[in-house]
Amino acid sequence: MAPDLARLLGQLDAGAQPRLADRFRLEARLGAGGMGLVLRAQDLELGRQVALGLHAAHSEGLLHRDIKPSNVMVSTAGKIKIIDFGFARDLSVPGHITATGFIVGTPHYTAPEYGVEQPIDARADLYSLGVMLFFSLTGTLPFESRSVVRLLAMHLNEEAPSVRERLPNAPAGLAAIIEKLMSKDPARRYPSGAALAEALADPATLAPSARPVPAPSPEPQP
Repeated sequence: MAPDLARLLGQLDAGAQPRLADRFRLEARLGAGGMGLVLRAQDLELGRQVALGLHAAHSEGLLHRDIKPSNVMVSTAGKIKIIDFGFARDLSVPGHITATGFIVGTPHYTAPEYGVEQPIDARADLYSLGVMLFFSLTGTLPFESRSVVRLLAMHLNEEAPSVRERLPNAPAGLAAIIEKLMSKDPARRYPSGAALAEALADPATLAPSARPVPAPSPEPQP
């Protein structure tokens, strides 16, 4: 069983996991500003670990379907555990992985393909991770609404704001990764959590973005 999965098919190997007292939910770290506007290399490592954890789950044939900060636990040693597989489904089962008219997961993080009748695969979890990374970097969610129906429609039909629109000095490499993850078309996302983890491990991901050179002021007219 993959070590990144704290609860897989209702089983928990307590001996291999940190004590609950030694862990905290990622959403607490985000709410305290631990990630967010000043993204550090160790924070990016958490995203890489989530990607590898998802790859492990997908390799076991499981689609999580509710990836969000509150379902990621972080140990005091900086190791992540993906929890709550209550919505998980078997990827080997053909056809749609959700029933028509039934919403699973958390609307703010839901992949657009859940809103249409089309097969769902592992790339839906990667979309949700993209939203999570967007939030961790900018401190905001790409789509906001009090209406669940409106939120689902936004994920399905509206282009997500660019990372650098919300945070102009965001590293260009990381912004490109997040925007690729949140592509409407699953074929344009990373093919697997392992491929995403490799991209996040690239040192160029956090390279400072070049500051735009301001345009010269117009010469005053005589």
